[in-house]
Amino acid sequence: MNYALAYGTGDFNPHFFNIAPLLTYCLFFIYGLFFIIGRIFGYFHTIKDFAYLYLNNPTFFYIIGRMVLGVFCGTASVLVLYSLGKRYFNRATALLASFFLAFNFLHVRDSHYIYFDIPLTLFVLIFFLKAHDLFKRARRIDYIQLGALFGLAISVKYQGISLSLPFFIIILYNFMISKNIKISERISYLIWCGSAFLAVIFISNPFLFFNISEFKNSISKFPYIPVSPLFHLKISLFNGCGASMVIFGMIGMIWASIKRSKAVIIVMFILFYYALITKATQPGERVVLPIVPLILLFAAFPIAEIYNAIKNKIPAIAFLSLV
Repeated sequence: MNYALAYGTGDFNPHFFNIAPLLTYCLFFIYGLFFIIGRIFGYFHTIKDFAYLYLNNPTFFYIIGRMVLGVFCGTASVLVLYSLGKRYFNRATALLASFFLAFNFLHVRDSHYIYFDIPLTLFVLIFFLKAHDLFKRARRIDYIQLGALFGLAISVKYQGISLSLPFFIIILYNFMISKNIKISERISYLIWCGSAFLAVIFISNPFLFFNISEFKNSISKFPYIPVSPLFHLKISLFNGCGASMVIFGMIGMIWASIKRSKAVIIVMFILFYYALITKATQPGERVVLPIVPLILLFAAFPIAEIYNAIKNKIPAIAFLSLV
């Protein structure tokens, strides 16, 4: 929030690249709308009134930031997870997964804050929603959208680079199955995809290109703290999601890898992301948020399948209570 308001001086160079600046730019724009609306209704007369409110009672600024980056993105994640579940699995799994996410402790708690992890989680889900289209067709617009979403995920938070593994696998898979399209046209799709990615990175973080040395200096000083491989499993996931959800999620990942081949790409991302956060991040439990909805999705799959097999013998509410 402080960086967003600092842009009001006219200097849009964040001079601090430990966090990606895209969302601070978004907050600056939203705070600008807040000032305009306040001035129209006579609440602010000058920019000094605006600054005075922030310095003496910043409540409105925090509420606005929490509503946009937390509440809106967290709620939207529930809806997107439902769509993701329908595409990769079925409606029952989708409903159950979105239900689990709506009441997930870690996701609900951090949707109250001005964290970048909740918006990153939303873009990860949207990325896999779009990725599903490339399993069955090859269109230029799909390549452009996937490249743009990959760029947006990184622009929201640098951990979005973890989508590089599913990104390249999906692109390669689509390139190989699209034999009915000329090789030159498929190559042009790749160029469009890369161009969309670079365009988003440039627009959202232009000073990365204009001041590379400052960017490298900031990143080199970021306090990475490696943790043990089981740290986030025992602390972040078991406490933030519940042991039963994580265990069902593991079962679901194995089950889905056998029964739902398209879901393998999501399993690969979960494992890759988990390995990444044990090596190059900080021990805060919120760093697992981008994989929490996906784990809950895989937890919902075997639960929905088991219930479907015994639904004539036990009421739904009793079954969910046992789970």
